[in-house]
Amino acid sequence: MVTVNKYLKYLKTYIRIFFESQNQILKSYELNYLEDILTKYPESLLKYGFKVYSQGNEDGLLEEIFNRLNIRNPNFIEIGSGNGTENNTHYLLLKGSRGIWIDSNKKNIKYINKHLESFLKKKKLKVVNTKIDNKNIQNLISESEVFLDSDSIDLFSVDIDGNDYYILKSILDKNILPKVIVTEYNSKFPPNIEYVPKLNTSSWKNDDYMGASLLSIQQLLKDRYFLTVCTHTGVNAFFVKNEFKELFPKLTLNELWQPPNYEFNQIKFGHTNTLKNLNNSSFDH
Repeated sequence: MVTVNKYLKYLKTYIRIFFESQNQILKSYELNYLEDILTKYPESLLKYGFKVYSQGNEDGLLEEIFNRLNIRNPNFIEIGSGNGTENNTHYLLLKGSRGIWIDSNKKNIKYINKHLESFLKKKKLKVVNTKIDNKNIQNLISESEVFLDSDSIDLFSVDIDGNDYYILKSILDKNILPKVIVTEYNSKFPPNIEYVPKLNTSSWKNDDYMGASLLSIQQLLKDRYFLTVCTHTGVNAFFVKNEFKELFPKLTLNELWQPPNYEFNQIKFGHTNTLKNLNNSSFDH
C-alpha cells in the first residue's frame, strides 16, 4: 500500500516535472518569437538581450547600449527598484557601476539594508524609501547627483506602474537629461494610439490602467530622445539622447513596438535571485 508520505513524494515529483516541462515549452516559444523578429529586423538590438537579474532581457540590452556609448560603468537612478533581486540595475552594480535605488515599499528597503549592509557602506549604492511623484522628483535627482558626484546621469530607469509619464515630463521640464531612459509603457495599446492616464496617487490595482502608450511617451521625448528598442516582453522601452542616434539602428516606432508578451516574464531562469553576489563581487573597484 502506498503511504501518504510516498504519495506526497510522487505528487511533488510529478508537479516539478510538469512545471519544468512547461518552462521548456515557454522557453522554446520565446526563442522562436525572437528569431522571427530578428529575421525581419536583423539590426534590432533584441539580438543582444539577456537576463541576469532583470525581469526580461534588459540586462543585455543595457550592456549593448552602453558599449555603443563607450561608457564602461554607467551611473544610474532606478525608481521602482523593488527589493533589488530583480530590476534593471542589479547587474550593472555587479559589474562595478554606482547608483541609487528608490522604492516606496518599506519592506523592500529594509530587505536591501539588511542584506547589503557592507556593500552600502562602500557607497556604491544608495537606497531611498519614498514615493516618487512629479513634484519631488527634481529635488531627489539633485540629491542623487551629489551622491553620484556627477551632474550627468547615464541611466534613468522608472517603473512605478502608472505615473511614469509624469515623472519623465517633470525631469524634462527641468532640463534633466540622462543619456539613457528606460521606462515602462502600456503595451496593450497598439503603436498608433496616443494615451496618457490621469495622474494617479493610488497604488496599481494589477489591471490595465497602468501607464501611457508607447506613442505618447515617444511624443513626449522626441525632441531630445529617440526610441532604440523595446523588450520582447512588451514591458520596457529604451530611449537614448538624440546626439547618439548614429550609433543605433534606424527603426521606426511601429517596427520597435512589442505587444504584451507578459508570459515570457514567467520563465524560470536559474536559481532563486539573491543579493549575496553583490557582497562578494569580483568587480569591487
